Amino acid sequence: RRSSDLEYCIHCRVECPKPALRCGRCKVVHYCSRECQKEDFKMHKSWCKQIDKLRKNNEPIQQNEDNDNKEIMTRTKENQYQLAHVILELAYRCTDTIDRGKSIYDCALMEFWKLFQMDSCYIGVCESIVLLSSMLEYDDFSISFIYYMLNYHGKESSGGDEEKEEDQHNLSWVLERASSKDQQRQLTIDYAKVRDKIPKHLGTNVFLVSLMLIRIRQLSRLDKEQHRNSDDVDDGAQQIS
Repeated sequence: RRSSDLEYCIHCRVECPKPALRCGRCKVVHYCSRECQKEDFKMHKSWCKQIDKLRKNNEPIQQNEDNDNKEIMTRTKENQYQLAHVILELAYRCTDTIDRGKSIYDCALMEFWKLFQMDSCYIGVCESIVLLSSMLEYDDFSISFIYYMLNYHGKESSGGDEEKEEDQHNLSWVLERASSKDQQRQLTIDYAKVRDKIPKHLGTNVFLVSLMLIRIRQLSRLDKEQHRNSDDVDDGAQQIS
């Protein structure tokens, strides 16, 4: 099984048996046994209360434009951001690797996504989604999201469809998968072009770091494929000789 398919005990950090025990209140962390859950209660209790309280504080939004509803929407968005941030902090402080904290990071990403659906311009939400999705190796989602930001939240361009086509070409490498037929493909991207099109308030460096992470993984996969093919050729030559 892939490490991304596994759930780890937040207390002893071993792989949880299937189905894993999950905290019934916060519904974020997993345990391998009741004993681990009891031993971790003192440490987890404050996080659990915060998450549960923030979830319960989210108020229903009515479909109207009155001032009361706008105030509720403002409070709900602030509350949703805090919820996502607390879960993200829990993952960072209570797990030792991204693999072992992946299920918690996934929960944080989902809460940030809910906030994005409420308000795509909310401060910090786009940067959080891009960085988390690239960190968790959701490369296709990450690049699709960046492409969306370039086309719909980026600066208005005077180049029209031709410039949009160029943007798509500049980002298309991350959707490619190295294979034996195209090992020589050059994986390149115009970082200056991307940096220029992302509005400054969105945190340009976060987007570029995410693109670099994806590119590193692409080059790593290409390198492994080349080594694998080279080993196959050597084995074939030995058999012939």
